[in-house]
Amino acid sequence: MIQPKISVIIPVYNTEDYLEETLMSLLNQTMIDDIEVLMIDDGSSDDSRYIIEKYALDYDNFHAYHKENEGQGVARNYAIQFANGEYIHFFDSDDYLPPNAYETLYNHALKNKDDMIIFNVSYFSFYNNWENLLFKNSYNKLSENIHSSCLVDYLDMLWDTITCNKLYKKEFLEKNNIRFLDKKIFFEDIPFSLETYLLADSITVIKEKLYFWRYRNNRSSTTQHDLSVRNFKDRLDILEVCLNLFDKYHVSDDIRNFEYIKWLNHDLKFFLKRIDNYPKDYYEKLLDEIYDIIRRIPSNLFDDLTSYQQVLYNMILDRRYDEVIEFAPLENELYENPAIPQFLDDKYWKYFDFIRDAKSQDLNVEVVNVSNDESNLFLEFEGHIYFLPSQTKYDVVAELVDGNEIYGVEVNKSDNIIVIPFERIKNRNDVKVKVTYKFDDFTKEAYLKIKKRKLVSFDDFDVEINFRKSFHVYLNYKEKHDNKIEVADISFNSKEFVFKATSQNRINRMILENNITFEKFSYPVDYIDESTFEFIIPYEDILSSVIKKWELNCEDSLNNVFLSKKYHFFTKNYEIKFSNVKHKIYISNQIYDPIESLKQLNDKNDKLNMEKKKLKKENSSLKKDIEKYNSRKVVKLVDKFKL
Repeated sequence: MIQPKISVIIPVYNTEDYLEETLMSLLNQTMIDDIEVLMIDDGSSDDSRYIIEKYALDYDNFHAYHKENEGQGVARNYAIQFANGEYIHFFDSDDYLPPNAYETLYNHALKNKDDMIIFNVSYFSFYNNWENLLFKNSYNKLSENIHSSCLVDYLDMLWDTITCNKLYKKEFLEKNNIRFLDKKIFFEDIPFSLETYLLADSITVIKEKLYFWRYRNNRSSTTQHDLSVRNFKDRLDILEVCLNLFDKYHVSDDIRNFEYIKWLNHDLKFFLKRIDNYPKDYYEKLLDEIYDIIRRIPSNLFDDLTSYQQVLYNMILDRRYDEVIEFAPLENELYENPAIPQFLDDKYWKYFDFIRDAKSQDLNVEVVNVSNDESNLFLEFEGHIYFLPSQTKYDVVAELVDGNEIYGVEVNKSDNIIVIPFERIKNRNDVKVKVTYKFDDFTKEAYLKIKKRKLVSFDDFDVEINFRKSFHVYLNYKEKHDNKIEVADISFNSKEFVFKATSQNRINRMILENNITFEKFSYPVDYIDESTFEFIIPYEDILSSVIKKWELNCEDSLNNVFLSKKYHFFTKNYEIKFSNVKHKIYISNQIYDPIESLKQLNDKNDKLNMEKKKLKKENSSLKKDIEKYNSRKVVKLVDKFKL
C-alpha cells in the first residue's frame, strides 16, 4: 500500500455490540483505499478483540493491536507511533461516519493545508438522531464554512471539546508534541482539544454533520455516566489541566474568559445540579475542588449568568456547602416554579431576577392534540417560557410559514388551540407553524413541534401533519387520486436495486425518505408501456445514512404503494429487507453476520425445544392427574353400587 492519506486510530474496549457497524462505515468510505485503520484493543474482555482480528485478516489496510487496559487516551498515544498518514483521525469504536466523510475532509485539508479540520456532529441512537448542546453552540451560528482560520477568529469552537470530529495533520501533532494525558482518566479529549486549538495556525470549520456520535441505550458510554463520582472528579481534574495550559501558553483574557463562561454554564453546572446523587462522604472534597477553580474566575463573568447559577457559585465562594447541597438540585424546579427558596440566607436574594432569566430562555411549543371539522384543522398546544409562573398569561400569535410567504391564523387563547382553515393550506406542502408569545416588554417565538405523525383524511384530500428535524410541524395538503402502485419485482446487483412496478395513473417519480433523519431522495420513473414502469435506487443512497430505516413512497399518489411480496437481499455484511407497512414500502438495512445469525437461530431452537419439553412434562403430569381423578371416581361408583 502507498502512503495513506489518513490514519484512523480506533481505541476498542468492550464495544462488540457496535464495533462492526463502526468498521463497516469505514469500509464504505469513498476513499477506502487511501486510509489505514489502526484498531487498538485496550484490554477488552468481550469479543471485540476477535472482531478486530477478523477485519485485520480480511483487509490489508486494517491493523489490529492488543495491549493492557490503560484507558482511551493512552491507547491513542500508543497508536500514533504506527500512523503513516498525512492526517490522523481519532475515531470512537461505537460511532459512525457517512461514506463521503473522509473524501470531503481530505479535500478541504488539501486545499488549505490546515493543521486541523473540525466538523459538525449529530447524536444518534437506534431510533433517533438529534443535536447536542455543545455542537449547537459550536456550529449553529455559522452561515458557511470557515477556512484557514484560528481560535481567536471563532471562539465558539471552544464549545466543541471532543477529538473524534477532527482531522489532525500528523506533522502538526509531532512538531508540538501534543499527546493525550498519559494516564487512565475520563474526558481526556478536553485538554487535547484545547491545546490543539491554542497551537494551530490554520483551522477549517465545516458546518456539515460528518460525524455521528452514538447514544447507547444501555448507558454504558463514559459520557453517559453522569451519576458517577469518578466522572465528576475526573472532570474537575481535567479543568485543572486546562488552567495549567492557559498559564503554559500565556493565553489571552478573551480566550480564558470564554472558556470560563463555558465551564460555569456547562461543565461545572452539569455535575453540581446532580450532587445529591453522589455519596455524602465526597461532598466537601468535590466542593473544595470547585472552589479552587471558580475563585480564579473573574467575578464580573458571573453577571450574565442565571439567578440559579449566580446564587450557586457565590455560595461555593462563601463555602456555604450545606446550603449548596440543598440548593444545587433545584434548577429544574425553578424553571417551572420561579420563587426564592425559603431556606436561603437573604444575602443571596439580590441575585434573583426571574424576568431577566426568562428573557434568556428559548420558547418551546408542542402540539398535544389534533382534531378537525369539515373546514378547519385544530391544533391544541401547550408551552410557556421558563422562569415565568405557569399561570402567566401571554398574548399568543400564530402564523403559517410557506417559504417566504406568511399567513396569520386564529388562536383560541382560552383553550390554546390554533385554528387552521384547510383553504389556507390547500395544494401547499411543508407549511410550518410559527407561534409568538408576547409578555410585557419582550417576545419569544418558536416553530410548533409535534412528537407523533398525524393524518386527517377526507374523501377528496388528506392533510398530513408530519415532523422532521427538531420535531417541527410540517403540514402537507394532498389531494387524493384513485391510484394504486404495486411493485411486482425487485432485483439487486450489489450496486443498485431495479424496481418493476405498475400504476393505474401515470406518475413522475418515486421518493425514498429516511424514517428518522428525514433525508430524501427522488428517482424518475421510466415507463415500459401504458401502466408498467421501472426505476433504480443506488445502494449507496441507502448506505449513506447512519440510521438505515427507509420508506418508499410516491408524492403523486401518497400512501398507495405496495409490494407483491416481501424481498430479502444479502451482501457480505448486510441484510436488506423490503416489506409492506401502512401503504408504503419499508426498507431496512442491518449488519448481517451469518455466524451470529446461526447462533441466534440455534438459541431460538434450543428455547423452543425447552418449551416443548416443559409442555410435554406438564401434559404428562396433567394426564396422571386425570387418571388419578378417574380412578377415584370409579372407586366411588363401585362403593356406591355396593351400598
